[in-house]
Amino acid sequence: MRLLLQILVTLQFLTGYNRQIATAIPFPFGSEHKTSEAEYQIDNILNSAGQFRDLPPLTPNPTKEEKTLKDGEIPQYVIDYAPLVYLYSEERYLPYDIADFVTHFHAEWSNGTEVPVGKLKKDGKRHLNINDLDELEKYNIHPKSNKVYMTSNEDFDKDPDWLTGLKNRPNLYTGEIKDAPATLIVVDKGNGWVDSYWFYFYSFNLGPFVMGFGPYGDHVGDWEHSLVRFYKGEPVIVWMSAHGGGGAFFYKNLEKSDDDEGKHPIIFSASGSHANYPSVGQHSHDIPYAILSDFTDRGPLWNPTMNYLAYTYDGEKVYKGMDQKCSENPLMVNG
Repeated sequence: MRLLLQILVTLQFLTGYNRQIATAIPFPFGSEHKTSEAEYQIDNILNSAGQFRDLPPLTPNPTKEEKTLKDGEIPQYVIDYAPLVYLYSEERYLPYDIADFVTHFHAEWSNGTEVPVGKLKKDGKRHLNINDLDELEKYNIHPKSNKVYMTSNEDFDKDPDWLTGLKNRPNLYTGEIKDAPATLIVVDKGNGWVDSYWFYFYSFNLGPFVMGFGPYGDHVGDWEHSLVRFYKGEPVIVWMSAHGGGGAFFYKNLEKSDDDEGKHPIIFSASGSHANYPSVGQHSHDIPYAILSDFTDRGPLWNPTMNYLAYTYDGEKVYKGMDQKCSENPLMVNG
């Protein structure tokens, strides 16, 4: 079974010239995942509002009778209320297509031996494709002593196009990024509850400067995400990722798009780190006294609903969404 989750943990294999890259994606899809910070924050905010306390509970693995959606069904309200993202006006590393990203890598064990996965090309190097990720897991049999890493075929210190994504600025009129599809995963939580996860991929995370020194925390490959939680088709909570955590907010309290409908919540992506916030300005994190901060503004507005890959997940299997707005679907999913 080829799960989309293996796409979302691509970064466990990432390295560049023997530099190990590590990342964590704190989101719960099914009962086998421990409750994350996101779930705690969302539960707390729901319990803080009296009108939500008496609603039926969420179910990690709902029965057929408890489900709202069919496998692969992407309801229109998920699209209508999808977050829009203001990228930073001077952003150096823009969204990118994960399927193209992996073609610039080959796989190695930590001892430098090449893993025999990927197509050997004229440059004498192997090049992975998105569907090779299953194979990599088979070779990662000694993760403590000899891990498998994705290793760049090019010197990414020279900022190649596949790392910067500088051609991927949103269309001024539609907000579409033609060559960087977002990934949408819809999860039926039962009893009328539905979660929609929007995943955003950037090829590089530029770390911050602290008191003039840095950057700290640079890494190749950067997944960010947002979550909109619905009850009977109405948005209730919006979660947005930031570094190792994030924040949950009532949908009604967030800024909305200024189009005729005014339904889309607005998210602001921070310079370099791509951490998500509900407003413009300076956002202190991790270190007190604003020594370490992110910065957001109203740069180009990205509308992920103009180009996305859609899937549903039932706690065990991933199903290709009946609704896809992408010219080509590079991710193979067997349910």
